[in-house]
Amino acid sequence: MINYYVSRYLNIIPLTDTYLLFNGFNGCIDEVSKPLGEYLSKNKVVSISQYISQKEIEFLLKRGHLTKLTDEQELAEFKKYVNILDEHALKRYSMQGSLMLLLSYDCNLNCYYCYQKPIRNKKSNKLMTKEFIDNLYDNYILKLYPNISKEDIDISLYGGEPLLRRNREVIERVLKYAGEYSNHVGAISNCTEVEYFSDIIGPLPGMINFIQVSIDGDRETHNNSRISYDGVPTFSLILKNIHMMLDKKVNLNIRINIEANSIEKLSYLYDILKKEEILDHPYAYVYVHPLHNHFKQTDGHNFITHEQTANIIEKMDPQGIIRHPIKREADSLAYLMNIEKGIALSKTRFCMQCIPNNYVIDPYGDLYGCYEEVGRDELKIGSLVNGDVIFTPLKEQYLKRSLLNLNKCLGCSVALVCAGECGVQARENNKDIFNPYCNYRKDEILEAIKYVYKKNQSKVYSNSFNLLFPNL
Repeated sequence: MINYYVSRYLNIIPLTDTYLLFNGFNGCIDEVSKPLGEYLSKNKVVSISQYISQKEIEFLLKRGHLTKLTDEQELAEFKKYVNILDEHALKRYSMQGSLMLLLSYDCNLNCYYCYQKPIRNKKSNKLMTKEFIDNLYDNYILKLYPNISKEDIDISLYGGEPLLRRNREVIERVLKYAGEYSNHVGAISNCTEVEYFSDIIGPLPGMINFIQVSIDGDRETHNNSRISYDGVPTFSLILKNIHMMLDKKVNLNIRINIEANSIEKLSYLYDILKKEEILDHPYAYVYVHPLHNHFKQTDGHNFITHEQTANIIEKMDPQGIIRHPIKREADSLAYLMNIEKGIALSKTRFCMQCIPNNYVIDPYGDLYGCYEEVGRDELKIGSLVNGDVIFTPLKEQYLKRSLLNLNKCLGCSVALVCAGECGVQARENNKDIFNPYCNYRKDEILEAIKYVYKKNQSKVYSNSFNLLFPNL
């Protein structure tokens, strides 16, 4: 009698009357009968019997759900595979770069949940200048990106709030270089002063052609949350500016920040966005994202998880109009339903923090590996000093954060989808970036796989912002 092993990377997902098999090693997805699904759930070692036939075993072996390898042998093979995937990923990353320019730490809004609030008073007296940008391009770009052409660097504007009227001059200088090298330029903005930039936003290189803007739920909730320092509400102003940006053919991500107190009112906001012809606009991507509390910067007792968010929205939105976190995850995995050959799953690094050639530069000339860590001096990965780039040991530590060095992840059945999750969360919750903080991540991924299978979606939404800055 020949024994076979249930793959340690097999995820067995219950449906209504059947089971879904999702293999996190090769990406295969199959629906099987309830008895077979239950049998695989209860047994790690199987052989031909009254419970499983030879043909079933042959099929499951072909799909990778069963293997002739023991747990330890399969883990060893997975490590070899991840090593190859990561080598190819590093080669790909070596040919492109991302530069996020933090123009200043100042912001004209006073959102209670902002993770920069604890550091803003210490860092708000410095503004990036056009001379800084000239010096950056003349003396530092080639040192930051020694093997990458200037044409292959994406530029992002960040803050604080980057699109403040007083930053117009420095942004014009950034766009001068972006136009010269045909760079794409994006911005993460509250869009309260974006009208002062209406002539330099648009679809072409050398313009600001991607913008992310946030809305904090329905009008009433937003105006109590996303307010200026003198208490002026911003909902109507942002809505007006969204129309202007869409008319300019800017690709617009509209992020709806929600928490437990605001999610039930979400339908009111969607009615407004539908009436305003924003919801289905070809240049708008509207999605819901729960607030998070990475640095314990505020009282987060009303914050909710991605899965809780999805469960509530599924009940209130049976037509599936609202893009909640599980649906967004499903969108990114929908290709699995159509792929017939090649490598299905290949994610070995979570985000910009551990991806080479990705930097945030602030007006002090300090470098950071993550936009959420900016302004925290102990988390700098380097500085621009007298024409030289001086890196700290943290830079190399971050670059080691791939699945290969996350022992907790290598045996996980969704490792190549998750890639170890957020390093910031790992440090804040587990005191070590190499000790991943999984929370409900695996459950979310399996729910997304189930969602993909049920909806059989074909449309995939992705861009470099999603890859590099997944928490935005």
